[in-house]
Amino acid sequence: MQFRARGREFTLLALAVGVVWTAACSISETQVGRAHFAQHKSLGVAELWDPCVGIPENILHDAGFDPETKDNQAESAKGKGDKGCRWRGGHGELNAFSHTLPLRQLADTAGFLSGSEPVTIDDRAATETRDPARNTCGVGFDTTEGTVFLEVTNHSPLTVDDSCAQVAELARRLHVHLPAY
Repeated sequence: MQFRARGREFTLLALAVGVVWTAACSISETQVGRAHFAQHKSLGVAELWDPCVGIPENILHDAGFDPETKDNQAESAKGKGDKGCRWRGGHGELNAFSHTLPLRQLADTAGFLSGSEPVTIDDRAATETRDPARNTCGVGFDTTEGTVFLEVTNHSPLTVDDSCAQVAELARRLHVHLPAY
C-alpha cells in the first residue's frame, strides 16, 4: 500500500518495525526450539530417537528400573508417529516415548497435558505433568527430532511427589543422551 501523505508512511513503517521488534524480543527459548523443530517435522517414525536403545542401562538401574523388563511394544502416545518403551522396577514403571509431533501439538491431540506446568531440567526447558490419581508424573521435551516424554508411575505407599522426584532425577541424568533442542 502506498499513501501520499508522508507522515502516514512513516507512522506505518515505525509501527511495523515496532511490531517486529516486540515479537523478536519476546521469543522464548522454547519458541526458538519449536521453530527449529518445525524445520524437522517431516521426520518419519524410523528417524525418531528410540528410547529402547537411547536410555543407558546403568541409568535405568540407578533409577530403580530393571533393564531386563524392557517392553518395546508399550503403548506410548495414543497414536501413530511414535516409538515407545517401558521398564518395570520394584515400586513402579517407567514409560518413555518419542513422537514426530511437537509436545504442545501432541498434548492437544492426545489430551495428556492437562494440569501441566513448565519446568527446567538443568538448562533445558521441559513440561511436567502430574496425575495424582495414578501416582504418575511425566516430563516432556521438544527436540530437533520430535518430542521425548518420560513418565514414572509408582505404587503405594509412594506418592505422586515421589514419582515427580524420580522422573526429574531421571531426566537430569538422561538429558545429555536425548536429541538436541
